[in-house]
Formats: sequence, structure tokens, C-alpha cells
Amino acid sequence: MVRPNNLVGGAEKLRERLVKLGLEGEARVFTLADLDETSQQQAIGLWDSEVLSTRYVQGQKDMSDWLANMSELDPQTAAREIFEIGDNTLRNLAFDPLLPSEMVDIESRRQYIQTMIEYDRVGRGIWIKIYKSLA
Repeated sequence: MVRPNNLVGGAEKLRERLVKLGLEGEARVFTLADLDETSQQQAIGLWDSEVLSTRYVQGQKDMSDWLANMSELDPQTAAREIFEIGDNTLRNLAFDPLLPSEMVDIESRRQYIQTMIEYDRVGRGIWIKIYKSLA
């Protein structure tokens, strides 16, 4: 597995956590600084930083647009769209490698996450109203 070295405790703490989860003791865990220049560039090339940054910007726009226009939707349509956009948002976050600022636009990621928090709050309210109407 290769991932950015931007976790608390760095590579050593990550190694400890992974071994506790079942990683073989012989597995290598290291930082890019431990690699030669060619290997560093190959490792950096594992992620498409532009695609990740575009996902943050587009996802934030999708959620913001939905929030701006949600009052025009009936509750069932709103709930369906919440689910669809939210599913995509959660998938993107679950598979986000959390690259550092040298590799990706972390401000766009921060805005994406902040918008998702508001989107989730509003969405929960709509779903609660739907559930209450069924009771």
C-alpha cells in the first residue's frame, strides 16, 4: 500500500497500527523521503492530483447548487437527490488519499467537507420530515 505521509505520528505510527490490524511484520512502511528521486516520482504519480481537486470543486458545486435550489423540490424528490449526491460525496471521501498541499488543493477539499457537513444537516432534516409523515 502507498499513501501520503500526512497522518499523525508518521510512518512509524502507521506501521504500528497496520501491524495491529494484521500487516505482516516484514512489510515495508516508509516515507517518500526514504526513496530515491526516480522512486519518489513514481510514487507521486500513483495519484491524479488534478482529478482529486476537480472532484472537490465539482462536488462542492453540486451540493451548493442543490442547497440553493432545494426549496423548489417536493420532499420525495429532495430526499432522492440528497441520497444520490450524498452517496457520491461519501464515496469520494472514503477513497480520498488525503494528499498533502504539495500535491492537491487542500482548500478545495476543506470547502468540500464544510459544504458536505451543511448538506448532511439539511438532508437529515428532510429525511426526518419524511419519516414523521409516514408515522
